[in-house]
Amino acid sequence: MDSSNSIETLAAARDVLRSGIENSRSIGIELERASSRLGEMARRLSIRPPRISPSWRCYSALAVEDRVNCGIQPAAAALKALKTVRGLEVRVASASGSGDLTAYLSLVKSLEQALKFLENNSRLAIQWLQGVAEFLEENGLASDRLVSNVKRSLIILRWLERAGERSHLNGGAMDAAFVKMEDEFERLLEAKFAPLGPESSDGYENIHNEAAIMLLQALVERLSSNRRLEKCLNTYVAVRSRKAISSLQPLDLNYLNEPLEEEEEEDDDNNQTSVEAWIRRWSEDLKFAVKGVLRHEHKLCVRVFEGQPTAVATGCFVEVANRSGISQFIRFGRKVTEGRKSPGKLLSLLEVFSALDDLRPEFTVLFGGVAGATCEKIQAQTRELVKRVVEGSWDIFWELSYQVELRRSSPPPSDGSIPRLVSFVTDYCNLLLEETYRPTLIKTMEIYLSWKRESYHPELLVNQIYSILKEVELNLDVWAKGYGPDNRPLSWLFMMNNHGHFGSLRGSKLGDMMGESWVAAHEQYRDYYGALYANDTRYHARSIALIMD
Repeated sequence: MDSSNSIETLAAARDVLRSGIENSRSIGIELERASSRLGEMARRLSIRPPRISPSWRCYSALAVEDRVNCGIQPAAAALKALKTVRGLEVRVASASGSGDLTAYLSLVKSLEQALKFLENNSRLAIQWLQGVAEFLEENGLASDRLVSNVKRSLIILRWLERAGERSHLNGGAMDAAFVKMEDEFERLLEAKFAPLGPESSDGYENIHNEAAIMLLQALVERLSSNRRLEKCLNTYVAVRSRKAISSLQPLDLNYLNEPLEEEEEEDDDNNQTSVEAWIRRWSEDLKFAVKGVLRHEHKLCVRVFEGQPTAVATGCFVEVANRSGISQFIRFGRKVTEGRKSPGKLLSLLEVFSALDDLRPEFTVLFGGVAGATCEKIQAQTRELVKRVVEGSWDIFWELSYQVELRRSSPPPSDGSIPRLVSFVTDYCNLLLEETYRPTLIKTMEIYLSWKRESYHPELLVNQIYSILKEVELNLDVWAKGYGPDNRPLSWLFMMNNHGHFGSLRGSKLGDMMGESWVAAHEQYRDYYGALYANDTRYHARSIALIMD
C-alpha cells in the first residue's frame, strides 16, 4: 500500500470512528431516558419478575451509560493520536537520516511513542465498547443501526490498534525509518574511522571522534529497541573487517603462507639467517596487528555497543579479528615449530615465544576475561602454539649435548685447527647466555617445569651448558687420538689450538658462567700442549739439520 492510499484509508477510518463516537453519545442519551422509564416502572411494580432480576442486577441502564462514556474518552484520544501519527509519518518520510541525525532520531522516537499511544487508547476503547455492544445485543436497548455503528467502530479501533505493527512491516513508515538508520550507521563507520597505517603505533587517535561515537550509540539503541540489531551487527562486522584488512594490507602478508626453509646442518648460517629475518618481520607485523589494528577495533567496538550486553561487543570484535587474519599469524608461528629439531630452531622458537610473551597483556584484554566464551578458537590456537614452542625449546636445549656426542665419530681436521663444531658450540652457548635469549630461555624452562609440577632452579641452565661443553671436551680427546701415534705433533697442535680457544672465552658470557678456574685450566693445557709441540718441532728441526750436514 503506497503512502497516498494509506493516508486516504486513515482519513476514512477517522471519519467513521468520529461518527461512531457521535452514535455512542446518542446511545448514552437513549440509555439515560430508558433509565428514567425503568425507574418509574419500578415504583409502580411492587414485585419485579424473577426472570429479569439477574439481568437487572448485572446491567443497569446507569452502568451502560457509564460504560459508553468511558469508551468515548479513549476513542477520542485515539483519534487525536491518529492525527499525530499521520503528521509524524509525513515528516519522517521526508526527512533525511544523513542530515541532522539527532533531530531525525528524535522525530522517529516521537513517531514510535505516538503509535504506542494510538495502540493503547485503541485497545482501551475496544475493551469498553465491546462490553457495550454485547449488552445492547442481549437487552435490545438500542436500534440495530446504532448497534451496527458500535460494531463498525470496534472494527476500526482494532485496525488502529495494529497501526504500529503495520508500520514496522516492510514498506511501513517505521520500517523505512529503520532502513535509513541502518544506512547512516554504515556510512558513519565507513567515513569517520579511517584505516590505520603501520606508522600508527597505538591506533587510539581514531577513537577520539566522540561525536560520531555518540551518533553510532544512538543508532544502536534505537535499532536494538526495535529488534533490528542483527542487521546492525552484520553491517558492523562487514565494514570494520574491511577496515582492518585495509590497515594490514601495506604489510604484504603473503609471506605468512610461504613455506619456511630448514637449514641442512646445525651450523648452516645462510638458511638460519633467512628464517630469523622472516621471524623478525612476523614479530613486528604481529605487534602492529595486535597493538595497533585489533586494539583499535576492540576499543571502537566496545564504545559503539556500550549500552548493549557485553556479549554483543565481544562477539562483533572476535568476528572482525577472525576476518582480519589473526589466525594467519598464529599458523606462521606454528609453522616455525614444525620440522627437524636443530640449534637454529631453538633460537627461532625463543624469538617466537618472546614475541607472544610481549603481546600477552594485549591478548588477555582482547581475547580473555569476559571475552573468553566467544574467543575459544583463537584462545585454543594460541595455547597450542605456546605449548609447541615451550616443549620444542625444552627438547632441543636438552638434546644439544647428545647432538654434540653424535659428532664424536667424525674425523679431526687434517691441519690440527679448531673444528667448526667447537667454535659453533661456544658461539652458540654465548648467544644463549646473552640478554636477547637467556631470559626467554629461562622463562620457557619455568613454564615447562610448572606443567610438570616442578620448580626451576638456576643450576639447571648452568649444568646443561656445562654438559654441552663436557661433550665437546670428550670429542677433543677422541679426535686428538685420531691422528695416530705417528703424528703426535699434529695431535699436540690440535689440542693446543682448542684449549687456547676455550681459554680465550675469558670475559665472555660463557667464560663468566664457567668460572675463572675453568678458563685458567684450559690456558694451562694450552701451554702444556704448546710446549710439547714446540719441543717436538725443535727436535725435528735439529734432526733435519744433522741429516743435511
